[in-house]
Amino acid sequence: MALFTSAGKKFLAALSDPSTDLKKLRSFSEGSRDKGVSDRSVLSLLMQRACETDILPLDDFGAILRNLVTSGVDLNSTIGSGGETALQLAVGCDRAPVAEALLLAGASPVASSAGGRTALHIASANGSFAIAEILVGAGSDINAEDSDGNSPLHAAVMRKGNIRLVESASAAAAPIRP
Repeated sequence: MALFTSAGKKFLAALSDPSTDLKKLRSFSEGSRDKGVSDRSVLSLLMQRACETDILPLDDFGAILRNLVTSGVDLNSTIGSGGETALQLAVGCDRAPVAEALLLAGASPVASSAGGRTALHIASANGSFAIAEILVGAGSDINAEDSDGNSPLHAAVMRKGNIRLVESASAAAAPIRP
């Protein structure tokens, strides 16, 4: 699937230019679809930009995401080299506001990469407690298993100093007793 007309090509070029501000990107994201620009390229560059930018105006970023979704971009498509989704990339670079904006725009908290890892696996392995809370609140499966049979709790336990996340995941995974 492709994205945009000539505005799409301008959008792609602007995404590649780190000096372009998000307001300009927002206006380019409002264009119509074109067969010359791939959704994967656009989403990949947008996530790269979001992960590298220290100050990200979330209202503009959210509007860009909504414009992309409205034009038919699937936020759950794989864009990373390991088959990661945009949400998994945001979690991997420890950007809680970006992850939250993606979830609000429709990214799936249960989507998995080629290895079966979910965003919650990544947050747990990285010790990102705040992101893990956001993901669980959005409906992430705390019992999801990757291709090796490991859950997010396994990932949390394997990381030294991750006791807060382990305790939280253990409490959430514990069966309810009368």
